[in-house]
Amino acid sequence: MTTQRLRGFAALTIAGMMALSLAGCADIKPVENEKSSSSEKKTEKPTEPATETPSSTPKASGDGSVLAPGDEVTGLGTQGSYEWFNYDEKKAILTSSLDSVEQAPQAAFDEIAEKAPELKNGYALYFLTFSTTFVSGDDIDFSANYTDFKPIDAEGNSTQTISLIGYDSCKSESFPKGFSQGGVSINNCIAAVVPAGGEAPAGMQFAQYDQATSDYDGKPIRFFK
Repeated sequence: MTTQRLRGFAALTIAGMMALSLAGCADIKPVENEKSSSSEKKTEKPTEPATETPSSTPKASGDGSVLAPGDEVTGLGTQGSYEWFNYDEKKAILTSSLDSVEQAPQAAFDEIAEKAPELKNGYALYFLTFSTTFVSGDDIDFSANYTDFKPIDAEGNSTQTISLIGYDSCKSESFPKGFSQGGVSINNCIAAVVPAGGEAPAGMQFAQYDQATSDYDGKPIRFFK
């Protein structure tokens, strides 16, 4: 199957409120490799103290810091806090962690492939789960941030994705009532599609449209397993 055909695969809605869409990654610009940039700078100036700037140091929510665009978080279950904006111009600090990256069970793949037969042409399906909690900011109850996360490979480049709505094995949910009061953690799932011989996803990136973390003209925050 050609990439062009994959891009042309339209979203559809079926019984059980499942909607699927398959999108290629060719139109998404690769994210600059922050680790390589840091290594080059240290090589050019070997006499400088080995200190790191706040924007290049992975941070966890436990120390009260907030990740900057381009920062990375490494390790399953490692938390990172970041600024999140909703469409009502409200802003909040949220904390998320990548919790698992696993190939979808065969039964789940078969069920999804029945609705998206393109997947039967040698593709593998992966589920990435992550959790999110509220730290501070405006009331964002009933908003959602799962569409701001996309799977990435080990180099930080976006992989192909498939969007699932109302699918129990890979569920996504909005912030419930009372979420903005803190103490509530929600679990979400995103799905990655890998062609035969392709590289399995190594993590996810947080990239908000028209914000400093945009994957088009900004620097996403990346969570690696």
